[in-house]
Amino acid sequence: MQPRTRVKLTTLDNREAILDGWAENLSVSARLKRVAKVVVWFWAIAAFTVLLPILHFILPPALLLCGACAGLAVWRQARIVRDARGPCPSCGEPLSFPLLVRRERMKDTCPSCRHSFRISFDQSANA
Repeated sequence: MQPRTRVKLTTLDNREAILDGWAENLSVSARLKRVAKVVVWFWAIAAFTVLLPILHFILPPALLLCGACAGLAVWRQARIVRDARGPCPSCGEPLSFPLLVRRERMKDTCPSCRHSFRISFDQSANA
């Protein structure tokens, strides 16, 4: 069973709300599977774009490079939070995030009140 973790939402005027979710530390094999899936999609599209006249000079190399960069970005995602739920810090409406990947400077907007907030992970739950 995955451990529970807390995610903090903070508005620009420093109102806060706490969301609860399930933390998951990805193993090396799980991370490799996610990387492979992303890279294969980019490279498959690159292989298809070889058939496009004139664009085949630009798109395949660009997609190969983007696939490698996207794979590196996915590899760095060692910790994810699934099914985070809690109230909006501004209006109190319930919010739900099916998947949160730990990154710096995460922001989002409440669909009800349209106020933006910062998303940060509980420091004691970091791995």
